[in-house]
Amino acid sequence: MTTGTSTTRTGTTAAGSGAGLPAAVLGAVLGLGYVALNLYWAAGGDRWLAEYGSHLIGRADGNTFRVSSLVLAALLLAEVLLVIRAVTMPFDAPARPAVRWAAWVGAGFIALYGMAMTAIGLYIQLDLGGVEADDPRLYRWHAFLWDPWFLLLGVVLVVALMRSARAYVAATGRDPV
Repeated sequence: MTTGTSTTRTGTTAAGSGAGLPAAVLGAVLGLGYVALNLYWAAGGDRWLAEYGSHLIGRADGNTFRVSSLVLAALLLAEVLLVIRAVTMPFDAPARPAVRWAAWVGAGFIALYGMAMTAIGLYIQLDLGGVEADDPRLYRWHAFLWDPWFLLLGVVLVVALMRSARAYVAATGRDPV
């Protein structure tokens, strides 16, 4: 008896398998923490600014920093929601390739940016190249909290997309899209 959804060779329906959803939810938690912090700064909060980069406010007016915090919060929220949509989207949805492509681009960028910035922060902290930090405390926080948090967020989102892609291949026998 058919119920209106297509059944693939392994019995998974076109609704998708939900593989990758636990990682996507973890990514959402990590991402929403960053979103909340940026919304707090956009609203004028100043807690942890010295540890994040209060020098940014000195180089630009406070409104520029607030707007950039708001933009970052919106982009991170959009990416987290996009990854959740990508891993829960029906296998036969026409928009699936575009949604997954966009999710991969965002997750990859977050992971690569987090990795590069963490590496730079650790390079400075370990004094490997004789680079003097203008604000050692700032770089310590970036090396051990802010940038690794971003790296972890990106890696978790990539893992969610990879698990979803594996489930798609197992269910359909086709290349993941």
